[in-house]
Amino acid sequence: QAILAQALAQTRAAVAACDKLWYANIFYQDLMWWTLMRPGFTQGIEIRYLLMSGALGLAVLASLGGGKSSLFRRLRRFLGWRHQHRIVGIHVFPVKSMAGLELSSAVLCSHGFAHDRRFAVVDRSSGQVLTQRERARMRLITPSLIDGHLVLQDGERPENGSVRVPLMDSGEGELVKMWAKPSQEWGTCEPLCADCGNEVARWLTQALDGQEAGEELKYRLVRMAGEGGKCYEEKPKKLRKAGAEAVWADCYGEHDNLVFQDGSPMLIASLASLSELNRRLQKEGKPPVNVSRFRANLIVDGNEPFEEDWWSRMTLQGSDLGSGVALKLAKPCHRCIVTTKTQVIVGEGEHGETRPTNTSLEPLTTLKKFRLQRSGQDKRFKGAPCFAVNASFVSPPDSARRKIHVGDTLSVDTWASQSALKATF
Repeated sequence: QAILAQALAQTRAAVAACDKLWYANIFYQDLMWWTLMRPGFTQGIEIRYLLMSGALGLAVLASLGGGKSSLFRRLRRFLGWRHQHRIVGIHVFPVKSMAGLELSSAVLCSHGFAHDRRFAVVDRSSGQVLTQRERARMRLITPSLIDGHLVLQDGERPENGSVRVPLMDSGEGELVKMWAKPSQEWGTCEPLCADCGNEVARWLTQALDGQEAGEELKYRLVRMAGEGGKCYEEKPKKLRKAGAEAVWADCYGEHDNLVFQDGSPMLIASLASLSELNRRLQKEGKPPVNVSRFRANLIVDGNEPFEEDWWSRMTLQGSDLGSGVALKLAKPCHRCIVTTKTQVIVGEGEHGETRPTNTSLEPLTTLKKFRLQRSGQDKRFKGAPCFAVNASFVSPPDSARRKIHVGDTLSVDTWASQSALKATF
């Protein structure tokens, strides 16, 4: 036993000594723990040597693939290994399609993250929800949350000053119907919204149209309306459900509810996947992109590129998350023209791309070369490439009021039988 223990220690040290053998180290430790715990393991030195040789062989095999080999991934999923990813970024976007906020912690609720996509800008004449696809300047309007108010500023034209509105619905605003540009996510949904008033409408019209702005207050800021002064999350006038549109109904459960998000309560992006995308961009002589382009809520460090395609059930774990918050992968997130524009994320870590937006269609062009759903044959994705994943809560009421911090973990509990990029949704 002493000889075996020494051999294990030496092998583990050798494996851990090389960064390229990180996966081998994890593989080796887990497999050896599993074998050492088996009943009767101590009976016969030959069995011990055989198992140790097998573990070493698998460790070497894993190291040769750097954790990226198809065989290694299949074996890991077959064994049902739980993988933990560190949460390195939390982003919320108080107003749909405007700049985001980087937070060190955020409160979860049954509709996603508190303060995420709780407001939207609508065209007064049509009631259509506006995004960067219609008004590119929206990405330059920066939000902040101060003393129970949403404060908006023009990041490019500070001379325009700022405007503030209460975060909570007072129940006094005019009720308006809104609709989104026809899409598979929104469909015919026309939720009731509370108008936030003329002052912010006047400011938005000036910020978005500039010198072309006239006397008409073209743009209105709205929030989803609640009953009797209650907030939308507590008592919505008209609930918006993630699975309401038949095209995505099989991706979401009956408790998956939304505010102004396009598809799901939560969007998760991996830095490992971003690194692979940037590697491909730079190989073509194109500049890398920041993770802010994809407007995700949670940023995880990642172990291998696009490992998230294989996630099935996950758990958020942290000091303020109790026994954990269970998540499920809903579908890959198909990307639009907004990813070709530089995005702004402000807050504690204030970052983003500072160079002007170029006129190229990157990273969409590169993503289309290797990230099309079912090689572009899935009509529901309409030829749009995928990056990051939509996730929803297994039990939304259980997630309410839990708090998540940067540094908490996302544990992958179960793996899918096939890549989400090849699955039929």
